[in-house]
Amino acid sequence: MPWILDIHRDLRSVSSVSVVESVMTVGREGCDINIDDLKMSRHHCTFYLHDDVLTVIDNSSSNGTFVNGRKIDRRELKAKDTIIIGITNITVRKV
Repeated sequence: MPWILDIHRDLRSVSSVSVVESVMTVGREGCDINIDDLKMSRHHCTFYLHDDVLTVIDNSSSNGTFVNGRKIDRRELKAKDTIIIGITNITVRKV
């Protein structure tokens, strides 16, 4: 089953990204997923997919990465988890 990241910047904007590669970076610029959020580092965090397990790792970002309200360095994700990066929310789901 593929993993999907639903990216929310405000109540009106949602984009969905399929996790199709084993390593995907998220940040302001030069990443697999670029998000225009000034509270996000250039290379903020990385998603790793291995054996259908999705993990997020904070890349020593300035403002941190939060999963379900808790600051993390590394976290294995499950469907419906919410990742907060700056003012951006990312909801994880499987289809």
